[in-house]
Amino acid sequence: MSSSKKIIIIRHAEKPIRESDQKLSALGMKRAQDWAHYIPHNLGVPDIIYATAPSAKSIRPLQTIMPLFELLEFAELVASIEDDKAKELGRSLVSNLDLADPVTLICWHHGKIPDLLKGLGAKHHEYPDPWPEDDFGTALVVTFEQDEPTVTKFKM
Repeated sequence: MSSSKKIIIIRHAEKPIRESDQKLSALGMKRAQDWAHYIPHNLGVPDIIYATAPSAKSIRPLQTIMPLFELLEFAELVASIEDDKAKELGRSLVSNLDLADPVTLICWHHGKIPDLLKGLGAKHHEYPDPWPEDDFGTALVVTFEQDEPTVTKFKM
């Protein structure tokens, strides 16, 4: 597999103070706009974007990536995978590396991002586990050299 293939992982943007609110806060909406410009200019233009399936508890991952998705002409959006299937998504992407799009973006809930990285085969010391509760501005970029994942951290 070529080292040009990469998987970008971000946490959804800021949530409101009220836990029962499933949407982003005003600050979160601004961060979603910021990601829409930061990601393609600094990390790569996604060919496919994954966000957790909307649920009664949260639509924040989908809201976070929508400003970017709306700017992209040819990207595919997948928002049908449940939050607790993060590890399975990672495994699926690794098992299909040769078929994978050159740049994949995944926006998930922070509590399940370590599972996603485990599914990708990332080494435990290369990513935060648990993901910090107050960290909404980190992107992890997973690249593969001879099928071995390497994680690089970027801060927006």
